[in-house]
Amino acid sequence: MILELLGTALLSLMAVQDPPPTVLDEVVVEGVRRTEETAFEFIEAVSAPPFGSRTLAVWTTPLCLSVENLPPDQTAALRDRILGRAEFVGAEIAEGGCAPNVMVIFTSDGARTSSALVRANSAAFRPTTGPTQLERASLRRFTDASRPVRWWTVNLPVDVETGQRVVALAGENIPVTHYQTTSVSEGSAPEGQTGGPPWRKLKPGMQPPGNNIRESLQMTMVVVDATLASGTSFASLGDYVAMIALAQVDPEASFAGQPTVLDLFSPTPGATELTRWDLDYLTALYDAPVAWTNIRFQKEDIARRMVDTGVERARE
Repeated sequence: MILELLGTALLSLMAVQDPPPTVLDEVVVEGVRRTEETAFEFIEAVSAPPFGSRTLAVWTTPLCLSVENLPPDQTAALRDRILGRAEFVGAEIAEGGCAPNVMVIFTSDGARTSSALVRANSAAFRPTTGPTQLERASLRRFTDASRPVRWWTVNLPVDVETGQRVVALAGENIPVTHYQTTSVSEGSAPEGQTGGPPWRKLKPGMQPPGNNIRESLQMTMVVVDATLASGTSFASLGDYVAMIALAQVDPEASFAGQPTVLDLFSPTPGATELTRWDLDYLTALYDAPVAWTNIRFQKEDIARRMVDTGVERARE
């Protein structure tokens, strides 16, 4: 599906590489008192669902990781770190031989590589005109900005029970590239139109009770500029990539003052590995139900879970 479109661009970039990052000491800082208010502020800071999303997205299918342009031993070390974190928070890991849906590409020029990927596979980065990815301005920043690590995430709404997507992709024979606004029976389409996914009556940002729809991560493309990321340890980099691969994270957000590994590349990073806040957020995100009528209610539920986890840990 979406990921198959990336093969040609990946092959064309295999020769672009730089020496691996070197080691940086690890520090963990947790200096924020955890309450429902501060936990909610943390969630608001680190999460970036596209406008109109009905839930925060998680992997509802097994995560399959590829790492390109590193020697085998370094590839193995980075994979172990990322997949270990993914298993810890409750994401399912695919078996060997799977089709990658999280791709980490090391390159000597992050802007050139990301621009080439988008030019070769624009439909993979924007599969619909709905809230299945960030807006076009964010895609331009993905290609043009100067960053040690840049990423692009695609999600699709799926039926919780069947896992089937409930929105048509651009180019499919049902001419719907946004969420349908006309109620049509499950598995059917208007007269004269066939194929494509079921249609559901949905409103941006809301779910009717029992709708059984959630946002599912479909692809995360990560481009690591080895020149700009030089000096970062594989442990720190693996944790950073794990955070952005397991959740929808805002590439434009400022994380200064937040107890998160996402602050890693700030001038004065507060943490160089996944913090307890990061891990508790991701765990709650994957544990939390989606039976809410508004994404804010889901965030509030995750915040409560984070607080409860902190209380339980303090009692141990």
